[in-house]
Amino acid sequence: MNQSSFTLPAPTPLTDQDALFLDFDGTLVELAPTPQSVTVSPALDRLFAALSERLRGAIAIVSGRSARDIRGLLPTVSATVVGLHGAEIWRADGSRETVAIGADVLQAARERLAAAIGGQEGVLLEDKHLGYALHYRAVPDAATLCHAAVDAAAAASGGTLRARRGNMVIDLCPASVDKGTAIESLMEVPPFAGRRPVFVGDDLTDEDGFAAVAAAGGRGILVGPVRPTAATARLPDVKAVQHWLAAIEDASRP
Repeated sequence: MNQSSFTLPAPTPLTDQDALFLDFDGTLVELAPTPQSVTVSPALDRLFAALSERLRGAIAIVSGRSARDIRGLLPTVSATVVGLHGAEIWRADGSRETVAIGADVLQAARERLAAAIGGQEGVLLEDKHLGYALHYRAVPDAATLCHAAVDAAAAASGGTLRARRGNMVIDLCPASVDKGTAIESLMEVPPFAGRRPVFVGDDLTDEDGFAAVAAAGGRGILVGPVRPTAATARLPDVKAVQHWLAAIEDASRP
């Protein structure tokens, strides 16, 4: 993995031959105290329309949120949505793929997590339908407690679920998929097939995606501070991402 700012230049512009994959929180929108309190810029609608036209539909949001959540936050955006770290793929044409997880496994995991965090003030247990997340942004000192709780629940699932560490959050997700496997799957079919994949993300959970696009001859773009990463370029923040993406909208104008 790249280690220093000298190996993470600013990304070159998108081209007509790229397939674009975008994380959501911390990439398209600023991180917020809770998942429900994010602010979505109205400009994203116009931006996605221009991107979709230029890339002929080869654009997808790849998020740890549920696909339904993303659709609710971007109701007018037409794009493929990968939710729950690859456990859901909702295509722009309306077709859907979802990993199957037994209700008994999910219920047992929820009970373990709820018991482990007890009444810890400030920790949010989020139900993601095919998994759970413990958010501790309001109480950073609860990180050890949350990580131990999710690790224990993953172990008790017998390999069905796994822990994924993020920025002030730890997810308990289906173990058989990740953002990388979802990108690989999409790259096998139109409108993504035959293009160069580009994935933009900020979190540790995006590293699977960075590795997948690198293996396919594409590029990963890290958002935020430099850290060890499989990405090959970097943008400093969400505003810089929006400016970089807007360049393709400007290029589309006569």
